[in-house]
Amino acid sequence: MLKGVPLGVANLKLVKLDDRQRRTILDIVGKSDRKKADQFIQRIEQAIAKYLATKDLDQYTRPSIVRKRLKQLRNTADKQLRQLGKLDGISRSLIDDPDCGRTRDMEKKIEGMISYISEALIKAENLPNSRRVDYPTQFLAKDVGMAMVELGVKPTKTRNSEDASGTYDRCLEAVMEASGRRPNLDMMRVMQAGKALLDATTYVKVDRSRD
Repeated sequence: MLKGVPLGVANLKLVKLDDRQRRTILDIVGKSDRKKADQFIQRIEQAIAKYLATKDLDQYTRPSIVRKRLKQLRNTADKQLRQLGKLDGISRSLIDDPDCGRTRDMEKKIEGMISYISEALIKAENLPNSRRVDYPTQFLAKDVGMAMVELGVKPTKTRNSEDASGTYDRCLEAVMEASGRRPNLDMMRVMQAGKALLDATTYVKVDRSRD
């Protein structure tokens, strides 16, 4: 299992690029064939949808958020236990069965819940607070590269010139902007990680085709 990968169910939402975004991306990859271009854009839209969903999930599962959520749950259980303890005799008699004390059973169950939550909080305190690896963005970079490969365009990285960018650089930057996140100082590191994932994926495909 990858450390720092968000765990949970991602909520995928449909993404549709507008005409300007489509033209920008297609101009970069240089493909005019309508059918192939539509398939490529569809793959890009799917990649963005997956990226946004996993990015939201990544934010939702940050250690600080997990700890906060567990503390809120424990506070709620504590409040319920206190409320049970304050019940008047009539209220208890209405809940209780003649043969057993239901309110006491309820208290025991809540006490057990509090114990489990407290154990989880101790474990949560050991979760790393340092910046996690940005896997959602790295996998977006891989998916963009894979879409380019399937289109027949080689994902070339930065050219020799300091100012000129390769096809992969410019396409990924355009896709990132279309997703609502503008390229930042970590873009080169993201592209390198995405290219490594892409190379590993394409190698596996080639290797399997020999069987």
